[in-house]
Amino acid sequence: MMLNVIAALLVNIIAAIVTTIFMRILITNYIMMMGVNIILKMTADIIPNVIMYNILKIIMDIAVAIIINIIMNIALSFLMRIIMQLIMNLIMNVNINMLLNIATNIMIDLMMTAITRVIISLLMNILMNISFNIKLNMIMTMSVTKMIAELINN
Repeated sequence: MMLNVIAALLVNIIAAIVTTIFMRILITNYIMMMGVNIILKMTADIIPNVIMYNILKIIMDIAVAIIINIIMNIALSFLMRIIMQLIMNLIMNVNINMLLNIATNIMIDLMMTAITRVIISLLMNILMNISFNIKLNMIMTMSVTKMIAELINN
């Protein structure tokens, strides 16, 4: 019984460590994304198309990195829990019935965490995209109005 508790604690600790490492990576990516948005806002007046394209490319790269991190995060926590559970089962030498029970519990737990994580990250991405699109539209309208003003002045 005591061994079971210790093993369960170990599983949770390792899973938590892995997930926190990946969450930290995700957070740094979001900070980078915000930084790109700030740069966009600062250079809104003097953006040639080349710079605009490069910034968009950087943002796309970051978005891809975020998606990859989410997938890695889910996969790693999944693997870690399964491995730890298997080690636990080897130590305990439990019967197949208990093994199946544990497996279903892990699956349910993982599905819930994975779903919530994906939903949260998607919401974050949507929010980021909305704010970025608004800024893009502002930049576009500003440049168009500037062009019109220059045409009128000339």
